[in-house]
Amino acid sequence: MKRSLAAIWNARFVAFARETRPYFRYMSMSGFPAVFVLLLIVASIGYMQLLEQVPADFPFATVGVVLFTPLVSWSPLRTWLRPPDIVFLSRREAEMGEYIAKSAIYNLIPGALLALIGLALYWPIYRHGPGMSGVWTLAAALLAMKAANAAVAWQERRMAWPAARRVSRLLRWALTAAAIALFLVQKPWKAWLFAALACATGMLAVKLAQRFRFPWERLIAEERRTIRRYYAFFSMFIDVPTLDSPAAPRRYLSWITKRVPYRPDTAFVYLYAHTFIRTEIGGIVIRLVLVGASAIVVFGSGEWLGGWLAAAVYLAFAGMIGMQAGTLPLVHRHTVWRHVYPLPAADRIRSLLAVDRAAMVAASVLLWLPAAFVLLPQKLFAQAFAPLALAELYILLIRPGRLKRKIAAESDSLSD
Repeated sequence: MKRSLAAIWNARFVAFARETRPYFRYMSMSGFPAVFVLLLIVASIGYMQLLEQVPADFPFATVGVVLFTPLVSWSPLRTWLRPPDIVFLSRREAEMGEYIAKSAIYNLIPGALLALIGLALYWPIYRHGPGMSGVWTLAAALLAMKAANAAVAWQERRMAWPAARRVSRLLRWALTAAAIALFLVQKPWKAWLFAALACATGMLAVKLAQRFRFPWERLIAEERRTIRRYYAFFSMFIDVPTLDSPAAPRRYLSWITKRVPYRPDTAFVYLYAHTFIRTEIGGIVIRLVLVGASAIVVFGSGEWLGGWLAAAVYLAFAGMIGMQAGTLPLVHRHTVWRHVYPLPAADRIRSLLAVDRAAMVAASVLLWLPAAFVLLPQKLFAQAFAPLALAELYILLIRPGRLKRKIAAESDSLSD
């Protein structure tokens, strides 16, 4: 008897949940949840202090746009599709609407809840500003824009040309940010009118583009990328199965590897520098730097806890960047070629530590620049320089020894 596509979706969801459940348990035993809860407590204290005395020049609209735009515009789609499905499920392509509907609901409900949680956190401070919309109006607007973004994002996945998809995504995010800004500072009817026109513009733009009937390869690639990110996170706490990591060009960083001398003793430096820059490790580090910089600017400009909250946020993101960069030794541990070529193992460890040190110093400095930008003009010198000093002391003095012990432990486990 032929199984329904809904039953196949449910079976794959259950299989993935069973596969990742042990990793969540190891993550919970690592102390990461305790650090996360501590950060939430610190942020809550700072937020309560801000509510007690909101500055007259607080950027209510800017904070709202920065908060809600990614929550509303980001539209992931977990489909659990695999490469063999192109062969075995393509003959049922006409029935795939049922399958995608379950994926859409699965992703839309948590996304909508996150948007409402963001509104619940933002509303107490929004009431102090010149707000034009009520809480129910904002809630309805966020949910409507979330659904519209999900619908347009699905049509973007069907686009045949990557350039058209990127332009459409950029337009969608820009129109969403503009609509959110209008809901925060203008009368609701004006904002609703603009949002309707923006939605119509987005749908028209995707309708005009050449599209596939069903984007099998794009959905499979997106699912594989999502699973890879799960495993990249879990690898910070426990050994996990490895997936192939596609290389991203990142031409804006390729100049770095060109500065590596072309000599046998720098072969591993060249390898690990390319690995860091062109794999998902570097991508996650870049995103953490950008998100951390934005959070530091918000908390630092508000003088929360006298600037110490911005310092705490800096250290938290520096720690997350360090955890992600710490997965670099795992990338090539199962490759055979490094045992074939006559390259000393000591050079590998030395090169790995050099690349890790350079990447961590660069990331910590880039993350610190926004803190310096907002804290130094307020003459908060201790709050600005103390977290940078702590980060550099850890990177230069403590982290190399820990990485050496980690590499030695992994080598012993592989030899066993």
